[in-house]
Amino acid sequence: MKRRAAKGQRASLVGILVNLVLALLKGGAGVAAGSTALLVDAGHSAGDALASGALLVGFSVARRPADSCHPYGHGKAETIAGKVVAVLLILAGLNIGLWSLRRALVGFSGTAPGPLALAAAAFSILVKEGMFHYHAGAARRIASDALLASAWEQRADSLSSVAALLGVAGARAGFSFLDPLAGALVAAMVVGLGYRLFRKFADELMDKFDHPELIRAIAEAVAAMPGAPAVHSIRARHVGHEILVDLKIGVDPALSVAAGHAIAHQAREVVMKRVEEVADVMVHVDPGA
Repeated sequence: MKRRAAKGQRASLVGILVNLVLALLKGGAGVAAGSTALLVDAGHSAGDALASGALLVGFSVARRPADSCHPYGHGKAETIAGKVVAVLLILAGLNIGLWSLRRALVGFSGTAPGPLALAAAAFSILVKEGMFHYHAGAARRIASDALLASAWEQRADSLSSVAALLGVAGARAGFSFLDPLAGALVAAMVVGLGYRLFRKFADELMDKFDHPELIRAIAEAVAAMPGAPAVHSIRARHVGHEILVDLKIGVDPALSVAAGHAIAHQAREVVMKRVEEVADVMVHVDPGA
């Protein structure tokens, strides 16, 4: 757990540093080139740095061991951090949408931004795409939905830069309608993605568990035991990236307490061995099949 959290912290730190540097570069280029699009985009990169900061805190808390006040550990801190990232993603999308609406209503006025704005936007796209793949790869390696949400936050910033690039290029070529059109498309995608991620993390905090194949695998693991006990119920939930299971089995009521305990212990070991995603199993023994 600590090793996994350390990898998540490292990815979060890289995200903070890269996004802060990008925000400063795009902000400076936006001022120098007279590009409102780049200034808005710089704000988005600053928001990404904030999202990475939330993840850093989440991973730092999640790596703490269980204690008397948190007997199931601190894994849900990662879920909370992911929810924060989802909210920031929605706000970023709304920001892009409002900016695009404003540009659609008032149009482009003044001098078209210089080539520095184009270069800064293109550089931002390359860097943010690189960050997307870096965070997505790290998320897959440590099985972190929160870090995957951060990866999509990086992709949203990349798309925001694409919108900024199209807006700047369109203004320079006399096609100012490309600016709000690209912005509106990006905004819709980003808000939709943020909402889906928000629902996912909210469901996880509410202990929703919609993985029938894993429940089936647990039941099959118990059924494979010699003299398999009856399975009365299986409940599971996420605590961060870990899955905890509550299992009720039925045994012969004539068995001694020690014999019932031995069967429960065997059931726990079998489930954890055969179903790798399960971190722990609490087994309750009922009398009767």
